[in-house]
Amino acid sequence: MGNNGGVPRDGGRGGTKCSFLLSMNILLLVIQILVPALYYSLHSSVGSTALLETASGGNSAKAPGSGVPPPPPPLSRQQKVLTKATEGENGGDSSRRGPASGTFNGFNVYYRDPSASPDAAPLHSTVHCMGENFGERSWLYRSCEFRNLCFDMIDREFVLFRSAAERSMNEAFLSHEKREYVSLSSSMENVSVSLGGINPQWGWKPNQSEALEYWPTVIEDELNEGYYELASDKVMVTFHSMAAVNVGHLLWDDFFPIFTLLDMFQLARNDLVLIRYVLKNRPRALWATCDLRDNTQQLCRKFFGKFLPLLGVKAEKQHTIYDSILELYGGQEPKSKYVCSPKGAVGIGMLTDHGLKTHGWDKSDYESTHNIGRGRVMYEFRNFMIRNLGMDPSPPVSSDPPYKVVFSLLSSKDPDRHTDFHAQIEALESAFAEDSKVIVEAYRFKDLTLEQEVQKAMDASIFVTACGGGAMTSMFLPKGGSAIVYYPERPTSRQTGKHKHPARLDWDYLNNMGYARVHWLPTTSMDERNQLSAFVQLIQNEIETISHH
Repeated sequence: MGNNGGVPRDGGRGGTKCSFLLSMNILLLVIQILVPALYYSLHSSVGSTALLETASGGNSAKAPGSGVPPPPPPLSRQQKVLTKATEGENGGDSSRRGPASGTFNGFNVYYRDPSASPDAAPLHSTVHCMGENFGERSWLYRSCEFRNLCFDMIDREFVLFRSAAERSMNEAFLSHEKREYVSLSSSMENVSVSLGGINPQWGWKPNQSEALEYWPTVIEDELNEGYYELASDKVMVTFHSMAAVNVGHLLWDDFFPIFTLLDMFQLARNDLVLIRYVLKNRPRALWATCDLRDNTQQLCRKFFGKFLPLLGVKAEKQHTIYDSILELYGGQEPKSKYVCSPKGAVGIGMLTDHGLKTHGWDKSDYESTHNIGRGRVMYEFRNFMIRNLGMDPSPPVSSDPPYKVVFSLLSSKDPDRHTDFHAQIEALESAFAEDSKVIVEAYRFKDLTLEQEVQKAMDASIFVTACGGGAMTSMFLPKGGSAIVYYPERPTSRQTGKHKHPARLDWDYLNNMGYARVHWLPTTSMDERNQLSAFVQLIQNEIETISHH
């Protein structure tokens, strides 16, 4: 019962029906593919033509024989300037309308003129201060945030514009029968802050530490004329550097309080427009500050240049009040002397790591703790700086081997702390000679790039350093890591008179870093056999602790 050459028994009618259905299915499949393709091709061509017309002034000619519009010609220098003017610093600023008018210290600014429109409100400033302690020197403890903090390009001074509502409020309290007991955190009247941290060495004679008491110039009327405005994601901060001639002071007496100021007012996610204030109220700069001498200015430029990226600030974008610059596109003449920031902040006096103490030089420094309870802020400060370098701060110390013990060599110029840890490194290498789980590394961190310096600390399980400015790298230890800090337990070459006691420098900061364990060892006899044996035992204990982290 063959099939007769493959011919169906129904004479071929079933085959015809199947062929018809197959043809219809193929046709439907072709339609499903071609229609969407044609649709997207059409819209893509229209979109490309429109973009080309925009870029080339309406010329949509196609390349001969190609059927494809040619690429737009290279932008001229003038077009590049105009393109830059329409872009924000971070690839576009959707919060601003229209092109930028120019830049202020490298940040785009936009010209605003309230008088140009009857519907536009004049500009006024607001303030919110915290930290008031009602004392004679409450300005040391006060920090303030602003809406619409402005900079006067002619007077080189910060300016606030008082609103009609605040004027009315202040006038109402003038007649208050107990006005001396009234404290208003949103008033610009009779209020001041400290521009920077206090160095106790300055003392409290007239025009010494008090020179840092400051408040922006207050103009009693709202601003009803043109001004240049920074984008809404910028925050303008002015500060006086306490002693950026030393990297430890830079990080803990400038950067840490600046971050704390931003964090207090939830401003840390904004781009920082940082302006260093140069004191105008004294003929000479304060001792050990940036503007004291030519060599101190050079040191400050060097350290700011290397470490400013930790704050998310490019070195070329950080200026003083005197070299801040407004550059307008197209060679325009300035229409206003004011550059205003929608957000601003000032007041870091007691936000440093030491307050009114001397970092551990004086015996009285140990009678109180300035940083108690700031462990979380310190950890956020660490993470903030690491993220600003484009790195991930989240990995904790690894509980798995290998465990890295990193030494910071010759980190201090002080002969009492100028050590290469030769004996300690040799002792560890001997103790772990047969143990590949422990790796010993040693660096002169000042010779590394900033990114390398931070990464070496982040990769360390244990960080060994002498106390002082060089110990600041230990801040970048991962959560769960350890720091071993050597200090001179007897009077050092810099200690005279009342300073004859152990100097555990920066103990107040290091001992409150909640994310790392910190140990202190004396430098005297540090290379003797029993001291080296104890050091090795400490390393072994820390590795055991880390392995169970």
